[in-house]
Amino acid sequence: MKTHRMISVLVALALLIGSTACVKQLPAPEQPTQVSSSLEGSPPAATGVMDTIFLIATQTAMAAQGTQGISTFPTPDPSLIAPTLPQQTPLTTGISQTPVQSTPVPSGPAPALVIPTSYTIHKGEHPYCLGRRFDINPADILAANGLSAASASSLSVGSKLVIPQNGRSFGGNRSLQPHPASYTVSSNDTIYTVACYFGDVAPETIIWANNLVDPFKLTPGQVLSIP
Repeated sequence: MKTHRMISVLVALALLIGSTACVKQLPAPEQPTQVSSSLEGSPPAATGVMDTIFLIATQTAMAAQGTQGISTFPTPDPSLIAPTLPQQTPLTTGISQTPVQSTPVPSGPAPALVIPTSYTIHKGEHPYCLGRRFDINPADILAANGLSAASASSLSVGSKLVIPQNGRSFGGNRSLQPHPASYTVSSNDTIYTVACYFGDVAPETIIWANNLVDPFKLTPGQVLSIP
């Protein structure tokens, strides 16, 4: 009985020694290679053919997962796009357009004022108008022609007056209206009435400034340049 127990102990001891020797002969297990990645969540680098295939599959799956949730813009409906309207030409029917008159350019120098020895009255003229124009006192014109103040206002067109050459000056402001200016012709206006309206402007000066041609007929609405 004791012998049997001794044999069992020896066998167990032998097995223990043998297993210990086997453990010592086994090589240490290799540590798995740690592959670092600079980007968090990126797959490890490939170390072989299978690893390369696994890496490609992993990157493809990650790319497919990253594109989920991105909506694409729908193609616009052509019927909802507003059409381009053609430009419309404004209506001008019934609208009168006044042509712009150009300012006349006088030809040559302005005519010099000449005091005639006699003068034929035109429509709208009177001795007081001639006195302002020629810088002669109207009383001297009346005296030279034997006229009174009452008769001077009733002179008919075509009447001839003697113009004193050595009479007194008009005395005072000869101008009735400021000028240079523009004057719009009214009905019944003539070169002579316009000259009397301004006082110290001669008809010949208005004719020159506006390049008028004999018989110097004016049209209502016409704009004259008054020097």
